[in-house]
Amino acid sequence: MSRRIYWVSFRQLKAHEFHSTLRHLKRTGTSWADIYLRLGEIFQETTAKWLRILGSFLVIYLIVSSLGKDGLATVNIFSYTFSVPISHILAAASVLLLVSAQHLLTIISIMEIRNREALRIRLSRFSAGSFGLFNGQDEMALATPVMVNNFFSDKLGVLSLVGMSYMFALSLALGPILGFIIFLFSWQIELAFISPRNLLEGLVAFFSLWVNSIAIFYFFLFLIPLPLTKNAFGIRWGLLVRLHHPGLHPQLRFWIEEEERQRSIKQK
Repeated sequence: MSRRIYWVSFRQLKAHEFHSTLRHLKRTGTSWADIYLRLGEIFQETTAKWLRILGSFLVIYLIVSSLGKDGLATVNIFSYTFSVPISHILAAASVLLLVSAQHLLTIISIMEIRNREALRIRLSRFSAGSFGLFNGQDEMALATPVMVNNFFSDKLGVLSLVGMSYMFALSLALGPILGFIIFLFSWQIELAFISPRNLLEGLVAFFSLWVNSIAIFYFFLFLIPLPLTKNAFGIRWGLLVRLHHPGLHPQLRFWIEEEERQRSIKQK
């Protein structure tokens, strides 16, 4: 009998794991307001870290493009000259790119989880965004073109158009990141294969290319749904058996016999 295949992304699995943790926190007395505001703090902290990394990208771009020549970034201070291999600078940028991908995934997941928590409140004329703004978060709540209103409808579709334009503008803001990635690849390909200064710097550039590829692959792999099947062993022995006293689960004998049959089939 073939197992059913579920298309689930790693991001969805991690979000489910986070929601399960939130359910346990709520049972211990943590209020919705505490959870919502804490999620806002995590979002702000992670976004600030991500923006600092983007600032580092800008600094690296300026250093390499303005000071880089013949594989070296050279700075003259008074009568002293300091030179750093560009491959080493770009290697640091590659590591930052991987960390940046992780921060961006966290931002996307926290936004989704926080929006779900906002929808859990069923109070008339209560806005989670306004609640966050009142508590020092969601500073754009009154300027974001998203409105949940049961009394009015947009006949001309202006709100939808404004919302789509807003999202399009945000997506365009990611353009410089794509440009920096292309800049990073072009320099590292040149330093690794076309005109390496020496073996060490060529190897550094080569492995930096791998880090870049892993960062991009890691980011999209986390978002794309993948075919998964249920882990019957983990569900039985990691979850269901813990719901009963040890050795008292009604299906325990059946599970053991089935596993013995499967083990004997594999041995044949």
